[in-house]
Amino acid sequence: MRRQCPAREASLPQGESSKGSGNTAIPHERSAHEEIGAVSSSQMTLSSPASNVATEVRALAERAAEASQEIRVLISESTAHVDRGAGLIVDAGSALGGIVERTFGIDGLLTEIAVGSEDQAERLNEVNQALGQLDRVTQQNAAMVEEATAAANSLGVEAGRVRELVGEFALSN
Repeated sequence: MRRQCPAREASLPQGESSKGSGNTAIPHERSAHEEIGAVSSSQMTLSSPASNVATEVRALAERAAEASQEIRVLISESTAHVDRGAGLIVDAGSALGGIVERTFGIDGLLTEIAVGSEDQAERLNEVNQALGQLDRVTQQNAAMVEEATAAANSLGVEAGRVRELVGEFALSN
């Protein structure tokens, strides 16, 4: 079965159909000019929705291109941010490495200070013991001075008595 063109069917006067007789020739009543006008009108009717779709497709393609460009810009900016972040991480790692090194250096100094403090504490203890001995010797010397003073006073009193006793003896010449 042959398919009929919908534009041709629309161009036929009401009530006529190209299907019935099997005759596919253009009826005598219509001129070629009328037939071309009917086909053009059908094309316009059919092309108007196609034109709208094409416009929508164009607009959609433009929005997709704009979105694609925005995505490229965002990716570029994100890449730059990531690169800066990576640089900051490297810098932070270096700074932390320096801090760790300085911490070890400070730990060494604190260890030396602690050892020096222990040595000083031992020496101060020795000095304290020596001062204690000096204090004891000084106290002993003070006690001996007092005893010597008391003995000298006692000897002075005894010497005065001995003089008196000796003075009682008369010596003859």
